[in-house]
Amino acid sequence: MFESVSNLSQQEAKIISQSVSDGLGTGDYIVGRESELQAIMERIQNAKSDLSRGSTVFVVGDNGRGKTKFIEAIANTVRDELGDIVSCFSISRERFFGTGTKELYCKFINNLSERTKRNGAGLETLLQAFISKIQRTMGANSNIVEEGICKVLEATEGKEINTAFAQVLGLYINAVSSGNASLRQNTLKWIKGEYQQVRDARADLGNKVDFIISDKTAIAMLKNWINLFSYIGKTTFLAIDEIQSLERLDDQPLQRNWDVIKDLYDASQKMKLVLIFTGTKKELLDKRKGLFSNRHLGSRLGGQPINDNALADPHQALFELKAISDPNILLGYLDYLSDVRNIAAGRELPVSGEDK
Repeated sequence: MFESVSNLSQQEAKIISQSVSDGLGTGDYIVGRESELQAIMERIQNAKSDLSRGSTVFVVGDNGRGKTKFIEAIANTVRDELGDIVSCFSISRERFFGTGTKELYCKFINNLSERTKRNGAGLETLLQAFISKIQRTMGANSNIVEEGICKVLEATEGKEINTAFAQVLGLYINAVSSGNASLRQNTLKWIKGEYQQVRDARADLGNKVDFIISDKTAIAMLKNWINLFSYIGKTTFLAIDEIQSLERLDDQPLQRNWDVIKDLYDASQKMKLVLIFTGTKKELLDKRKGLFSNRHLGSRLGGQPINDNALADPHQALFELKAISDPNILLGYLDYLSDVRNIAAGRELPVSGEDK
């Protein structure tokens, strides 16, 4: 669009900076968001400490403010530099309560990434790391391993689904050790929430399996994974984008969905979890339907709808991603992009006055 940034006036740059997505950037670099990025990374480092806790942040902002690019940059840094666990996705018609909750879980599990395995490919690597530690601690016998898995998961609600999860992992261990590829795939099918009926799971996995991942058990299973990751020394960064979509649900009570988000908020205070929800400012701050419409969640967010220092203070959860007003930030980045284009085209970079 621009041949050179040298011809842009400050006013023109200001207009551009207000109209272009404010989260402009590539990879881990987000123009003008360095302080916000650092503040989130400090929360993740705190969660990694055995003496500290995780946290929840609600990032609100107008459309085009760069919220999605912001959380993607955090995810890249957490995964590639820290080697921790990442899952990022947006919601559309999924729920935190009621019909569609399992679809939300499936998005979580299918987006699991870690340093060596991206885009959902990390599932078996993480499973095997968990099983190896259980075996080193409890012994290699599969029945003892199941007991150890149940013990790790006992902090989360849902004893029946925890037991079923442990049984399926026991079957997974047997499948790997015996080279039974079919059984191995069926255990992964269960873990990914792909079974629709218990009878189908029993047919594939045996009569011991009495539960499957469903709308009723999906959130408990999500918490199970966070406990599992914590057990192998990993912190989870979970980013859920576009949660204002909840306000558009017409077949489930909205308040029950906010209640589950409140429960996840509470869980983040006790687990190695940094949880980020993003959404449109106008809808999320609506007092009739938004975050503050839920009394319990609203009380956790404090009396002020927006706190400018929320990211710096781990006890504050609501943060607005504001517009970048300094045109020099955009000018500098356009210079950078111009240089990259010149290099890619094999052209020499323009020589500045200082370099002559």
